[in-house]
Amino acid sequence: MRRNLRQIVEICASLLMMVVVGCAAPAPTARAPQPPAAPGVLTPNPNLGVGGADATVAPENQQRLASDACAAGSTVELHIYPGLDHSPTVNASLVDSIPFARKAFAGQPITGNCHR
Repeated sequence: MRRNLRQIVEICASLLMMVVVGCAAPAPTARAPQPPAAPGVLTPNPNLGVGGADATVAPENQQRLASDACAAGSTVELHIYPGLDHSPTVNASLVDSIPFARKAFAGQPITGNCHR
């Protein structure tokens, strides 16, 4: 069966919610349209895990994205994992990304660390 990208994203998000929150996948619901963000603002508030030795996406570019998003008014959680390449960063970041996802799914505020 062929799926479009939106269907794949919805399936992945549902599976992530099941893992993070430990619940059954919710029935898909329509989201209310969101007002456009100001230029440079990332929505929803992102959690960025950066491998300090990432050979796929330059760490300085990821840090610049976080810095620019913070300057534009986004609430960003940036975590740097020294010495790690792109793929190993995924597992190392779970200590930060799972609590972040739990807060986001529960509707709790994301505080960010833009000014640290």
